[in-house]
Amino acid sequence: MKAYDKTLIQSVIDKYRLSEIQSESEVRSKFIVGLSEALGYPSQLRGEEFPVYGCAGSERLRAKNAEFIFFTESSFGRYRGNTQNSKRWVQEHSLLVIEAKKPGKLSEDPGQARFYTMWTRAVAYIETDGEDFKGFFVNPVSADEEVIDAKSSLPQYEAIDDGVCQIITEDSELMLPKETISYIRECMGKNAEKLTNIQLVSRFLNTTECMLQNDMLFPLTDGKITEFYWNDIARYIFENEYIAIDVIYVNDRLNNFEIGYHILDRYASDRLEHFGLVGKCLNADSM
Repeated sequence: MKAYDKTLIQSVIDKYRLSEIQSESEVRSKFIVGLSEALGYPSQLRGEEFPVYGCAGSERLRAKNAEFIFFTESSFGRYRGNTQNSKRWVQEHSLLVIEAKKPGKLSEDPGQARFYTMWTRAVAYIETDGEDFKGFFVNPVSADEEVIDAKSSLPQYEAIDDGVCQIITEDSELMLPKETISYIRECMGKNAEKLTNIQLVSRFLNTTECMLQNDMLFPLTDGKITEFYWNDIARYIFENEYIAIDVIYVNDRLNNFEIGYHILDRYASDRLEHFGLVGKCLNADSM
């Protein structure tokens, strides 16, 4: 897991404290930008004032601009339009929504950030007024999981940051809510089996780090998985409209991996787009 630069984080907070913050824009420019970079979210993956398009029934809603959306790729500037291709790209690549509020105006219900997250399919969302934080992981089948409810005052932040250091070295002192651990274990699926909490969180953070740095190139894609078992052999066949993957494990060790594709779209533009998806799958360093 990449270590946080505690000195850099503290300097961002100290510098922010020097100003008498009066507006939402100051929270954005003087706090969120610096803190997100100090926490390892690179600026090239940060979309600002990014348009989000929603619907009410069959009626298209007027575009609303999310203050910050962090993506898995830096090419988000090409996908700001209200087209199906752009909206699909955003839904496949958005990670985190951060919404700023004027100091003292943070609501109990982060409805605005939730709206942006719903239509971009981001993984998580945060609202902050520079003093208070509220953060949630998205749960696609029930209520979202609240994982942050804290203040950014320096003494409390130092306590939180010390907790992050303990995650690396001492499993018994893991300072995360049980709900957060359960959510991470659910997200990791089979990859969470037989892992201690410290191993689980480390693998989850490393995976997220790879996505942020664009090292994990295999795109998120839906499909059907068929499982076969015989003694110590397990076979998994993944299929969707474009990709077919056949994986065999023997005694829980990868024994065989095959991937194929089929592009049958009617229009050349659609075929080119989906060949791009297939190319990412074939050229991925890891899955």
